[in-house]
Amino acid sequence: MAQVGGDERGIGLIEIVISMFLLAIITVALVPLLVNGYKVSAQNRLVARASQLVSWNIEDAQHYNGGIPSCASIASLVSVPQAPASAPSGVQLQLHFAGACGTSNVLASGGYLVPITVSVTQAGTTQTLASASTSVYVTG
Repeated sequence: MAQVGGDERGIGLIEIVISMFLLAIITVALVPLLVNGYKVSAQNRLVARASQLVSWNIEDAQHYNGGIPSCASIASLVSVPQAPASAPSGVQLQLHFAGACGTSNVLASGGYLVPITVSVTQAGTTQTLASASTSVYVTG
C-alpha cells in the first residue's frame, strides 16, 4: 500500500523547471544592458583616443621643429592634410588644424600669439570626437 504524506526530501522536477524559467527571464532582461554597455565602452575608447591625439598635436604645434614655431611653420601645419590615425578598434581618425597668423596679437617681445584649434573626426564623417583650442607663441 502507498504511503500518503510521506517523506518529500529534495527538489522536484517542477521546482527545477520554474527556477530555470525565472533565470531565463532575468537573463533576457540583462542582455540589452550588457550590449549597450559594450557599445558605450567602445565609444568612450574612441573619444579617449581622439582626445589623446588632440593633446599630442597641440603640444607638437607649441614646440614645432623642436623650438619656438614661426608663422610659416604654423601655416604649413594648418595647410598640409594630416594622415589618418588608427584607433585600437581599427577606426580611422582624421586630424584637423585651424589657425592663422595675424598682426593683432603682437607681443612686446616681437612674437605673436596665434590661436589654433585641433580637432579629430572619424574619417569619412563630420562628427567631431574631440577638439581643443590654444594660443601658440610664434616668431615672425
